[in-house]
Formats: sequence, structure tokens, C-alpha cells
Amino acid sequence: MLELSIIVVSYNTRALVEQCAASVAAYLDGKIDYELIVVDNASADGTPDWLRAYAQNRPRVIAHCLDANLGFSGGNNAGLKLARGRYILYLNSDAYLLDDSVKDMIAFLDARPEAGLAACLLLDGQGKPGPSYGHFPTARILAREILTRRYNQMRAVCPLPGHPTREVDFPCGAFFLIKGDLARRLGGMDETFFLYFEETDLAKRARDAGFSCWYIGGARAVHLGGQSTQEVKSLRLTRMFYANWRKYLLKHHGKGSAWAAGKMLAAYFGVARIRHKFRGNLKLAAYFEDHRRALAQGWSGKEPD
Repeated sequence: MLELSIIVVSYNTRALVEQCAASVAAYLDGKIDYELIVVDNASADGTPDWLRAYAQNRPRVIAHCLDANLGFSGGNNAGLKLARGRYILYLNSDAYLLDDSVKDMIAFLDARPEAGLAACLLLDGQGKPGPSYGHFPTARILAREILTRRYNQMRAVCPLPGHPTREVDFPCGAFFLIKGDLARRLGGMDETFFLYFEETDLAKRARDAGFSCWYIGGARAVHLGGQSTQEVKSLRLTRMFYANWRKYLLKHHGKGSAWAAGKMLAAYFGVARIRHKFRGNLKLAAYFEDHRRALAQGWSGKEPD
């Protein structure tokens, strides 16, 4: 069995996929037995033709071009069906490696039978720390964020360089390492989460199955962020985000948690909108109004269009 299967899902990100694939070859060739599975979600930017040509003379690279956009979960599951590795690395098309530290992450998990998945430090395009792991987005965590004025800073943690190795809840989906047997046992990602919360749900199911998740200090990669969704209307994506947050809470924590989180978010956005409008910051007031509207639509239980 191969040591590592890297699954990259692409949707209209040809240049970024090329950068991602080049980084994998540069840092892992000759250092680990791996395969790179690139799943294209019916891109219209020429990615399928480029990908087939790229994979033709590279035996480590598997091009899997889909006829329809199956979303992030569906694309990753299509890749998982082909994967032969002891470990699975879900790597975003807008992410790339900076070194071979994934080897250290594998060694860490190998030494701990109870550990099933791992995260690393993710840097943005300017080398600044970005969201790398998070706490499960429960109503209690949301309340702590609001009361301590750290909204979104617990559900999406940006660790500084030197942050120690520690147990966490879930890795950012841009760089998500998981034991292959565990990923297969869990059936991969839940495809009802087309986009957003799929990695959170997978990590929660792994936790419920008795496996822990770790942030590995010293391991790192780059995540540029949001490249596959730049051309999609912001309100539609924001609506989908809140719809899937509600779906996650209903699945794992019940109606009470979903109701409480929805009420807290509505109150937070409403107060923030009024406060910034009163202070004359109309841009921020409009931002919170947009989120209030997206929340009302997404949290209604109706599928976003």
C-alpha cells in the first residue's frame, strides 16, 4: 500500500492546481511513496484538458475529470474511491506545500493509535498565519466568542508560528490529513454538505468514533483562500454557509443547539448593524445587514439556490 494519497479538488482553478501539483513534486518526490489524485469538478477554464496532459507522463498523478460539479465533498469522495494510501491528505487547489513536513505529521499519527487526523499551520499568500484549525461550532462556542468579543476566532483559529503541538477539534479543510482506514470507514465526507462544514462534520464523526485530532507544531503549508468561489455571488455563498452550519448543528447537537445559535447570530448581527450605522460606518453596517439577511434565509431550513 502507498504511504500517502493526496486528493485535490479543482473548480476553475487551473493555474492554482499547477502550482499545487508542482509543490507536491518538488517537496515529496523521492521522500515518500505517494500519489496525487486531482479531481476536476467540470471546470470551464480548460483545466480538464490541461490535467489530462499533465498526468500523461507522470505515473504518480491521477487525473479524474467529472462531468458535473459534485461540490467539495463529492469531489473529495470521488478521489477517495481511487486512493490507495495509508494516509489521505485533502489538499485545496488554492493551497501548496512549503516543505515535506507532512512526513512528520504521518510519523506523529503513526505513533498514536488513538490519533486519527491532523492539521498544520496555514499561511496566506503574504506569509501571515491564517485559519488552520477550529473548535466545533456549537452554540456554546459561539456564545463564548460573542461574550469575549472574539467572534469567529474560536471556530477558526489562526495560530502563530511556534504554536505548540496540541489536540484540537478539526483541521481546516484546505489541509486535512487523516488515516486512510478511518476515512474509508467513515465513508468520506457527507455529500449533503456541498460546500462548508464538510471537514467539520468529518472530524466530528471521527471524534465520535474515538479518534483524536492534532495540530502539529512546525508543520506548515500555504492556503491562498477563496479562489474557487471568487466569481460566485457573495450572498449565495453566505446563505449556503449558514444553511450548512444549521445542518451541522441539527445533525450533531440537536434542534435546541441550532435554535440557540440562530438566535444569537441574529441578535449579534442586528446589534452590530445598528452600532456601526450609529457611528457612521455605513460599510460595516451594510456588511452586518447582509449577514443578517443571509442568516435569515439560510437558517430557515430551505436549501440555498
